[in-house]
Amino acid sequence: MKKMSAVLAAVSLAGVLCAQNSVTVKQKEYNGWKARDFSFNRQVEIMNSRNFYQFNLLQYQPDKNGKTETFMNLSAPRQEWGFGRMPVNFLSVTVNGIRERVLHLNENSFRTWTKPDSAGATVMLNFDGAAVIFDVFMKKDSPVLWFTFRPSEKQLTPIRSIRVTLSLVISRLFVKNGVTVWANAYNRQAQSAARKFEQRKESYLLGAEDQYLILSDSVLDGSGAGKGYGPSWLAFRMDDVQSAKLDLRNAWMNSVSFTLKPDFKIFRFGIWQRKNAISNQDFLALFEKEKDAFLLK
Repeated sequence: MKKMSAVLAAVSLAGVLCAQNSVTVKQKEYNGWKARDFSFNRQVEIMNSRNFYQFNLLQYQPDKNGKTETFMNLSAPRQEWGFGRMPVNFLSVTVNGIRERVLHLNENSFRTWTKPDSAGATVMLNFDGAAVIFDVFMKKDSPVLWFTFRPSEKQLTPIRSIRVTLSLVISRLFVKNGVTVWANAYNRQAQSAARKFEQRKESYLLGAEDQYLILSDSVLDGSGAGKGYGPSWLAFRMDDVQSAKLDLRNAWMNSVSFTLKPDFKIFRFGIWQRKNAISNQDFLALFEKEKDAFLLK
């Protein structure tokens, strides 16, 4: 009897450990602001023991002139600030001069998947015959939301140019006397593997040595009430990148853009933020402690 109890306990423990190390994925519909206005509505909710994300691929119903709009955003781990959907759509893709916002989506545009050590969704975007595919997913051992871009094997139109842009509101918007201040009130900064960046009007060119960006504000540092949510994180590889730039202005929104080589084979990056605020200092401690979980390998 004792032997049987020991076996059952071992099986139960193995099940708990397996659950802790797994990634789950659910395909849903976004049900937040203006949800009824969408003709195409897909959401993937991805979760592991470290974090969770909701990635949305959405298209408005045509207006009276037949015009529609397609966009991608995040509604979890939080909707506000950072890469969250309020007030930015964090991901933009432009191929051959065509932005994702004018694309029309169909049932082949989105599907979810699960593998032993990761889970997520695959998105296919067709830019007038030039098709780009990307996976958005989590790994079992990382709190980061990962992205992998690649060209479709079958192309009706060659890819002549492609740019991927990530936009965010670092920490939060600055509010003075109940009024949002959109510029000239911020203290934006960033840290890469190679150097520090201070806010300025001119863009910074990024190189392979930079590897990642910790994007923060020295005043809205996530340390307490009214101090925002703290840093956001971006990791990237430059293997098939033609050029990359960081726009770190004294303004409410900042961005990082990657111009890929037209014949690129793969482009990888990852973003991180969490539901609750974290101070600049505490994030640096977390990163140093769990660096392997944050970096692209």
